[in-house]
Amino acid sequence: MFTPGQLYERAAIHERLGGQQRGGISTPRGAPVALLFTSKTGAAYGYHDRWIDDQVFLFTGAGQVGDMRFVRGNAAIRDHARDGKDLLLFEQMDGGVCRFVGQMVSIGHRFERLPDRDGNVRRAILFELARLESLGSDRPGHRASADLAELRRRALAAPDGEDLTARLQTVRERSRDVRRYVLARAGGVCEACDKPAPFETAEGEPFLEAHHIRRLSDGGPDNPRWVAAVCPNCHRRAHYGVDAVEVNGKLSKVVRAKEAGFEA
Repeated sequence: MFTPGQLYERAAIHERLGGQQRGGISTPRGAPVALLFTSKTGAAYGYHDRWIDDQVFLFTGAGQVGDMRFVRGNAAIRDHARDGKDLLLFEQMDGGVCRFVGQMVSIGHRFERLPDRDGNVRRAILFELARLESLGSDRPGHRASADLAELRRRALAAPDGEDLTARLQTVRERSRDVRRYVLARAGGVCEACDKPAPFETAEGEPFLEAHHIRRLSDGGPDNPRWVAAVCPNCHRRAHYGVDAVEVNGKLSKVVRAKEAGFEA
């Protein structure tokens, strides 16, 4: 959808996706995305965005005065994986132009005491965002030896770790756990067309791929209720087919019904 390093008019971004045209966090109502805008002038309004070792970007939550809370845009960032939403990070330039930094994944957050717009020290939320590609791709995988209930528990486990390196690793592991779980949940049958996997891997496992139903791209962590195991043909159809919306709608109902069985 967007190319890293490319410049875009912010007005054109919102014309395409919707969402609030001002502020650092925009949450389009009709698209599974949250748009994040960082600016070098943000310090004047109580924001302190910055990179850490070029791996993790600290993005200050919304709220110019007083302590920040997990509401609206802040909640959207925190819960984006659970809600099946992409985080798209842009750098605001002069003249209404933005440079697309890339698709990000929230691996956690921290609190810092920072001055707000009026100079009063307050509790600020800083989200720790990693580049999606740094977490590894959604490659087809084999089913793990654990039973389905245990795989589901792992897939739903919250990322944890005492430092950034540990949290990055746990997010990578959770991404793999989600893949393993949905492949086991499918039982070798495509959850879109309800046909057996087209072939077996060298390990003797049915070949299916993990597809993120709501999001614009695959990869990175997600909640199992938004990930389906599909055959390669249905996977491409769900992304590029003229009936992609209908395919993903059907997948959503199939996966929701399966997950409801575990939650009952």
